[in-house]
Amino acid sequence: MIYYSVPFNSDKNIGVYYNQFMKILPNDDDWGVFFDSDTMFTTSDFGLLVEGAVERYKDASAFTCYTNRVDCRWQIAPGVDKWTNDMSYHRDFGLEIKNKYGSDCIQIGTNSQVMSGMFFTIKKSAWEKCGGFVEKGMLGVDNWFHKKLNETGQKFYLIKGLYLYHWYRNNGIEGKRHLL
Repeated sequence: MIYYSVPFNSDKNIGVYYNQFMKILPNDDDWGVFFDSDTMFTTSDFGLLVEGAVERYKDASAFTCYTNRVDCRWQIAPGVDKWTNDMSYHRDFGLEIKNKYGSDCIQIGTNSQVMSGMFFTIKKSAWEKCGGFVEKGMLGVDNWFHKKLNETGQKFYLIKGLYLYHWYRNNGIEGKRHLL
């Protein structure tokens, strides 16, 4: 089973939330999906893409996806307009990428820049193998997680047909273009 969640922790310790959520998953083969509150799925059948990836890539421990703006370069969808907030554009772009790639994935190598956690899914048994998430605040937990997957020899994939629009601090983006 695949369970979806938008994480929030009033104590600003997101690792605590991730761990509490993963603990309630009943089976080792279940998956927890986390996506930030400033993201938006661009196709209504996003769950089918996640299910398809889980079914096709049996050796996977975790997945992420493409987006429009984030600090991790390999998560930015090729050809996307990073600057526009036009929702019609992003919905059309998401549909195009879904139709082109579906649940096809690419494995993320161990030498890759660490991921941004705006969207990721992890198998409960993989979470256990990592020893849970670090509980050290709001920032860097995603980076720690990516490194821990590598350290424990687990496979991490990007779902090429899954594209999320990400607001990503856009309220000050003009002065922060270096982040993209």
